[in-house]
Amino acid sequence: MALKNLADIVRERNEVLADLYERGAAGEDVELQYISTGLPSLDKLGLLEKGILTIVGGDPGVGKTAWALKFLEGASKQGYSPQGYFFEDPIAFMSDRITAKAIGESAFKLRRLELNDDDIPERLRSVADGLTWLANVDVEDTISPSADLLSGLDARTTEETGLIVIDYAQAFDAESDERSVERIIARLAWGLNQLAKKKNVAIVLFSQLKTEVRDRGNKWYENFRWKTGEEATDKSLEAVEGFRPRSGDLQWSSALHQRAKQILYLFRPKAWLRSFGVQVADDRVQVQIDKGNYGPNKEIVEFVWDGALCKISEKKK
Repeated sequence: MALKNLADIVRERNEVLADLYERGAAGEDVELQYISTGLPSLDKLGLLEKGILTIVGGDPGVGKTAWALKFLEGASKQGYSPQGYFFEDPIAFMSDRITAKAIGESAFKLRRLELNDDDIPERLRSVADGLTWLANVDVEDTISPSADLLSGLDARTTEETGLIVIDYAQAFDAESDERSVERIIARLAWGLNQLAKKKNVAIVLFSQLKTEVRDRGNKWYENFRWKTGEEATDKSLEAVEGFRPRSGDLQWSSALHQRAKQILYLFRPKAWLRSFGVQVADDRVQVQIDKGNYGPNKEIVEFVWDGALCKISEKKK
């Protein structure tokens, strides 16, 4: 292993940065130094950084796949050739999410052939040609042992890949060379972090949360009712605050938290209110930056959520 002189490293790095600043001041189009999420509010916070592993945690059904597709779309529109690995959902369901968003119809109704317009077949056949960003994205839906996944990623990934999205960590179970699931996930997270650094790409690994989060939320809700003496309403967001993810809430947290350089949590408070029978529109999703080695911590950004269309968008000012 050859040692590198730190002064030389700083000189070389700053020469690159100085050149970028000069080109920008001269009015040139300077390539973004991060992978765009497609959402300016997140881009301003430094997401998604190239060269590091980012973990995105959330409860089942919070919309992790929709976020994965959003990130892939942002990278593709930036000119990269990103890769997506979807180990849980059927690939046809992922396609339906993309189509639902494109034609402005419910993915649920689309799958059940409940769309009644006569032009639906024609609209469906034109979706892929109309969404040019799709052609840049390669996906895989067959899971392989973690070591095979890492070696395959190493062989397929170049700097032009830009972004790799993996949905999700807990799809990996005991393997022939390692019986402990936590050690397998630790190896996966470490390998992805090293790969991001080696290939200068952003890697996003989605993760489930601990089951204890749901228990905590239920206790919090019951305590809210006891303190207030009333049932929650559409304005009682405090009643479900216990369901909000916190540091250490990732499933196999020690394996993931230590190795990721950035950790985000997804949270839909109104979805939890609806689970208690409160009639409220589940139309908001929050992204919480829990760990940001190269950016802000504990920031919370809220977006508009349309579950029927699997659509995430900026809030209107």
